[in-house]
Amino acid sequence: MERKEAFNRAVVAAKEKDYATARKILQGLLKQNSQDIDALLLFALVAGKKEHAIQALKRILKIDSTHKIAREKLAKLEPPPPTPSTLESQPTPPTVQSFSKPIEEERAEEIDKVDLAEENAGKNKKKRRWLEPLLIGALLCACACMSLVVLGEMSNKGILPQAATSVPTPTESQIFGVLHENIAAMNDRSIPRYMATIHPDSAVYNRTEEALKESFELFVLKSYIGELEIVSQTSTRVKVSFVLTTRKVRGPAFRENQVIGVMTLKKDKDDGDKWKIYSQTTDDVIYLD
Repeated sequence: MERKEAFNRAVVAAKEKDYATARKILQGLLKQNSQDIDALLLFALVAGKKEHAIQALKRILKIDSTHKIAREKLAKLEPPPPTPSTLESQPTPPTVQSFSKPIEEERAEEIDKVDLAEENAGKNKKKRRWLEPLLIGALLCACACMSLVVLGEMSNKGILPQAATSVPTPTESQIFGVLHENIAAMNDRSIPRYMATIHPDSAVYNRTEEALKESFELFVLKSYIGELEIVSQTSTRVKVSFVLTTRKVRGPAFRENQVIGVMTLKKDKDDGDKWKIYSQTTDDVIYLD
């Protein structure tokens, strides 16, 4: 298995709070390359014991003494000893939260930072969604969000695509309209509208709303979907190829990207046979920075 694929699997497992699986994958990566900063950082975030997290963070700082995220996390887990003046003014030292039971929101946020920075030559930055992450796969939950990514993915908002060069058939108009509404809802930060475009039988349906909330708290993004083309169609299922470009307006560090993939839509019999997004496959991700 290639390193990138394995790392992405670890990110997805971490976002789904399957920390045991994430640790197992990361341990395999670190056996292949003990200097893999991204794998070390993610391992520190999913470690079951505080001492294991501290060891991973210290190893990162030996490799890169300027690594900001590792330094910040290590300071939280292993604060410097108090000075004499501090001891006098504060005889009872503050308790340190056990790393084995972290605040889930904080851990999720840190995991997203690793996901979004993984492609940045090992230099992790602050936040990321996919969510192939939430934000990269935001049309279907990311996030992240994606994406989020992923985080990604982890982890998207958008504007309607450019008009087609030819007048679409009624079927195309209906199908493309779902994707247009999906991106418009993301732009408007309307979770109810967004969820109305997702098929209730989708495997990620139940995670989507939570992922969207996390994304909206962190980022303001603009997404542009275009080059829509129906590649296959039956009476109950349609596949549409697309190009989705996502750029940051506000928020933490985020790699602007262009996702090329195929969206599958199915009819929702419980909602008047409306076409809704059922699944998505990603063929390529092009980073624009």
